[in-house]
Amino acid sequence: MSVKLRGQGRQPSPFQCSFRSVGRPGEMIMQKSWAIGQHLENELSRLSTARRWLSFARERAPFRVVRRTRVFLCTIPSSYKIEQLEEEFEEDFPGRLFMGICDEAAATAETYVPQLLKIQVENIVLLGDHKQLQPLVIASDHKEPEQKKVSRSLMERMVDAGYRTTMLTTQYRMPDCLCNIVSGLFYRSMLRTAPEKLRKEQRATLGASALSKRLRWLDVSSSPGESQVGTSFVSAQEAALIAHLLRSDPLLSTTRETIKVVCLYKPQAGLIQKVCGDTFGAQRRNVEFVTVDACQGTEAPHVVLSTVRSQPGRIGFASNPRRLNVAISRAKETLTVVGCSEALACDVNWRKVLDGFRTSSEGSVEPPKTMADFRAQGLEELWLRAQGSGRGTASGGEAASSAAEAVQGQGQRWFWQGQEWQGQRWQGQRHLPQLPGRPLPLWFPVPIFSQQLMVQMPQLFLHSNSRADGDATAFSQQLKVQQ
Repeated sequence: MSVKLRGQGRQPSPFQCSFRSVGRPGEMIMQKSWAIGQHLENELSRLSTARRWLSFARERAPFRVVRRTRVFLCTIPSSYKIEQLEEEFEEDFPGRLFMGICDEAAATAETYVPQLLKIQVENIVLLGDHKQLQPLVIASDHKEPEQKKVSRSLMERMVDAGYRTTMLTTQYRMPDCLCNIVSGLFYRSMLRTAPEKLRKEQRATLGASALSKRLRWLDVSSSPGESQVGTSFVSAQEAALIAHLLRSDPLLSTTRETIKVVCLYKPQAGLIQKVCGDTFGAQRRNVEFVTVDACQGTEAPHVVLSTVRSQPGRIGFASNPRRLNVAISRAKETLTVVGCSEALACDVNWRKVLDGFRTSSEGSVEPPKTMADFRAQGLEELWLRAQGSGRGTASGGEAASSAAEAVQGQGQRWFWQGQEWQGQRWQGQRHLPQLPGRPLPLWFPVPIFSQQLMVQMPQLFLHSNSRADGDATAFSQQLKVQQ
């Protein structure tokens, strides 16, 4: 017999089964099949509704996030995205940007500031240390940016102008013996170590009886001294000694904490890394090799500083007090300086550092090591290996000379931190016009935030030793044509 379903007036469901059965059991099966089909149909309808709501939520989520946001985090070059948010979410965007907080303001070029002001922030708080490294400016002569005041940050300008500043006088990083040296040299002895840091130092032990000093100066002889690689310098003697320290020092060879090998010159960092790689391979994953510029804003439990220069009266930018401040203030537990005290003592600040190491109860200065000392300790092979790696066109030397090549320029080339920048506007904006003749030997590694500003201040952005006026005029004319 043919079984009929209840509720025949309803629209048949696609899940209903059409078959013939006999007797009451068949009717029960059909009823259950219809119920299951109806349930699935309802679930599909609910799923479709949920999908519509999810799509709506996704569309409205950015508006809701922007409307509820009270803090925007960005870099200065990417702050243009805040303007884009304001244009895209005009009704939901906050009515005012009350305060902008600029971190590392002392290392931020003054040319960044108009871009920060462009987002119409009402107040700016500058956080930084104007006693440390200034903004990076590439120039053929490292003294030129300082002489023309183009490397000065807005923070430094305001401090020099007498604006009221607030200094944080408690530090939590350096051991107290190192803090006293840094504080006396750069901060008028106002910097103090936090009480909890002092208590932690008193409880802590360095973990090796042979190492009882937190501050060590390992002196090296002024002969044979450093070697010139391109426009930079390396010291095979220091590289060999540091490799020996990392291999056999009671503390540095056994600790699992991070060790930063900080070098005043980039080729030296490459040389030490190569010598250490040849000595103990990839076993020491806790050792980092960096330059002073790269380590600003960082810290490490143990720092080994390679000063490189060994000719008295000729120590180059090693005499820069800002560079010295950064170099010796990265350590949290121990600082080991490997350098020629005879050469560095010619500088008043380095001489004070040496005196601090000598007079501190937790400091020491070891006598200079000569080739005879290296032979006696079985380190002659390390020294010769370092000399072979540092001679000629080592990878570190090539890296160091990239800045000089960028400044001298081969044809029409621009450089961004050592990498070629063939006329492309940063952040995907318009193309930069190419200047006739040779490229500019002084260029600010900052995004070009306003062509009009460059036209108004060509003397700030453009400089050429012999054709400054002509190049600036030609550049301005081309900018006006583009606009």
